[in-house]
Amino acid sequence: MKQLRLVVTVNRVTIGVFICTCGDTIQSCIDTGALGTFAKKLSDVRVVETRANWCQADGVAALVQAIKSQRVDRIVMAGCSPQFLGPRIEQAVASAGLTRGQVAYANIREHCAWVHADDPAGATAKAKRLLRAAVFRVAKQSPIAVREFPVAHEVLVLGAGVAGIQAGLDLAGRRIPVHLVERAPCIGGHMALLVKAFPRACHTCGDCIEAPRMVDAATTPGITLYPYTELAECQPSGKNFLVTLQRRATHVDWDKCTTCLACVEKCPVKVTDEWSWGLSSRKAIYRPTADSVPNKVTIDADHCLKLTKGTCGVCAEVCPTAAVEFNVKDDFVRLTVGSIVLATGFEEFDPSAIPELMYGRNPDVVTQMQLTRMLAETGPTRGKLVRPSNGQKPAHVVMIQCVGARDNRFDWQCHSYCCMAAIEHAALIKQEQGSDVDITILCRDVRAAGKGFEEYFVRTRDQLGVKFVYRGDEVAVAQHQGQTFVDFADPEGQRSSLPADLVVLSCAMTPSKGTQALAKQLGVPLDEHGFFQALDEKIALARTTVPGVYVCGVCHSPKLILESVGQASAAAQEAAIWLSTQVTQKEMDVATVNEDLCNGCGLCLPTCVYHAISLDAKTRRATVDAVRCQVCGQCFSICPVGAIAPLNENQAVLDAAVQGLLGNAVEGPTPVIVGYACQECCYRTIDEAGDQRLKYPSNLHVVEVPCTGSVSTSQILRTLKAGAGGVVLYACDPQLCHYGRGAKMANSRATIVRSLLAASGSSPDRVQVVHMFGREAQDFVNATRKAVATITGAAKGG
Repeated sequence: MKQLRLVVTVNRVTIGVFICTCGDTIQSCIDTGALGTFAKKLSDVRVVETRANWCQADGVAALVQAIKSQRVDRIVMAGCSPQFLGPRIEQAVASAGLTRGQVAYANIREHCAWVHADDPAGATAKAKRLLRAAVFRVAKQSPIAVREFPVAHEVLVLGAGVAGIQAGLDLAGRRIPVHLVERAPCIGGHMALLVKAFPRACHTCGDCIEAPRMVDAATTPGITLYPYTELAECQPSGKNFLVTLQRRATHVDWDKCTTCLACVEKCPVKVTDEWSWGLSSRKAIYRPTADSVPNKVTIDADHCLKLTKGTCGVCAEVCPTAAVEFNVKDDFVRLTVGSIVLATGFEEFDPSAIPELMYGRNPDVVTQMQLTRMLAETGPTRGKLVRPSNGQKPAHVVMIQCVGARDNRFDWQCHSYCCMAAIEHAALIKQEQGSDVDITILCRDVRAAGKGFEEYFVRTRDQLGVKFVYRGDEVAVAQHQGQTFVDFADPEGQRSSLPADLVVLSCAMTPSKGTQALAKQLGVPLDEHGFFQALDEKIALARTTVPGVYVCGVCHSPKLILESVGQASAAAQEAAIWLSTQVTQKEMDVATVNEDLCNGCGLCLPTCVYHAISLDAKTRRATVDAVRCQVCGQCFSICPVGAIAPLNENQAVLDAAVQGLLGNAVEGPTPVIVGYACQECCYRTIDEAGDQRLKYPSNLHVVEVPCTGSVSTSQILRTLKAGAGGVVLYACDPQLCHYGRGAKMANSRATIVRSLLAASGSSPDRVQVVHMFGREAQDFVNATRKAVATITGAAKGG
């Protein structure tokens, strides 16, 4: 019987190595001649050229000429940091017909010459290892294809409060069609219910500011308004989104309705009015406010007797235009949009969760939102400040700050608006209800950080006589012989008690109802407080981790009106940029799936913070959304069979780089230590150490990865098995990781490997983790010296 021979066809690559002396900056420490000779002996290297300035115009031209004339299909640039050199070189190679995936870098300036100037031999040995790692790595890398995606030039804005309206108007001003969705029967959100807006001395009416904009939102060409509507479904499709909107039945034909309110007058059903925050009642058929946009009536299907019990129907009988329609059903609208703006607002914290404040049990304990409705002329008390218990004017008002905020039981963060809201309402009471009303604001401190805010606070305190008393953690509302008191301890623990005819609670902002479901539907992560998380809280405040989805207003974090409006305009600008072309391109260096290996375990799905991975319903194999994938590599590190990985950050590529570092044909300091550094904070910090000429051991060799969370347990073990004396994982600060969980994943992997090493009789100290952010160069050096010393000691001890 003949034996079958397995014939493997290997596609050879031709590599060009281009060494830069950076003037004489590099060759003053590194023997670049020896480095070039070393490079010529490496497999697949066809050409080696050395120049002083590959990054300059003449150097770039020479590089392009060399690629074309020598017919190389891979290149290695040995010179300065890829963070600096990369963009210039990648533009050059593109003109020569190559892609970014066919380039690798050996950082022999920042990582060698500039930090090991006192050790030329060690620096040269390290440069050889880095060069060989780059050659081995680029041989395994693949060209990166570019894919085109059509872009739908329409935007879905979810939420029509002040932020959503601003975003919609800005987009419509750019002639981008907008679908403005609001789950309530009218638009305007919380701002439409505010009595006044600070900090202007004239107390500008909140409704007067927003009402014209509400009308604009309803009448501006290009904006389609969807009140009483919610997002039912959203599916990504390339760079677009296929959305289904559920338009709830109002049971009133708004085209016929004249808002005569005859139906409202005759309706026998009364329910709590959410538009007055529970201070009054409304009918089962109702108009939210006198200034509602649209100014129409809606039937509350949950309380209408005709719809719940089949009785009544008086509203239809008295309607002069036959606008009432009991038999209509919810309507569904399907759209294709290119971008989504989240502006879903907030809910006021429910203070009944703090029983000692007696909210809901003492009628004279109200919230700031209830107070603002009370002070509004269109509110339940027609603008009169009264005690809900007896309708009389209160003589003593106590406002309690930070209810549900700056409280470890609920939310430790400051909610930004509460101080100024209390100061504004206190000033209004003094100016419009009578200066004789005694007002005390019981606060932890006063945070009046905004244009004119501090002056407003001082004027309210010094000219209007509002008292500010500082409290500690303990505060409670009590009743003694029919009188309400606020008992509290000051920051030093001294206990006091204040009489209060009316207690006003300044409550935290909480995410609006349905935020969690919406976040899951869109794949947008939430922060630890439950609000939508921005891509970067410093430089990408309106973006989310999902490309094409933007966030603004309080659904992102507690903030003031002016901050919400500013972020809304930023979100509109981001969306407009996203839709700036009919067709957009993206490099396909994203994660890919080997279907022959994938077993459909699904471990990669929750690992992806961008929700770019799903399981195909038919094949039960993982699939990757190329638009959402951000090439972090965390899916690769979690896959037990190596079935998924970014195109050029897979096991073969990383193993090749490690093999290049750990080969035995290079002299130099030992043990050779491999560091994996994320391309964001960590690699930049290491570059900064080079720029500052800060010295650290030359036996550390750094491999750049997208995120340190992409370095798997098996990758660390393979690195050690290949001959590394130790491994250092350089990761972001766990709270500031650019890819969400990457830094925490690095910690977990290191812990697992340490346990395995200890169980096998090897020292767990051979694996170290260093966290850093920003450009903490000296901290990196200090931590590296310590880590290398620990690993060296562990390696010597076995």
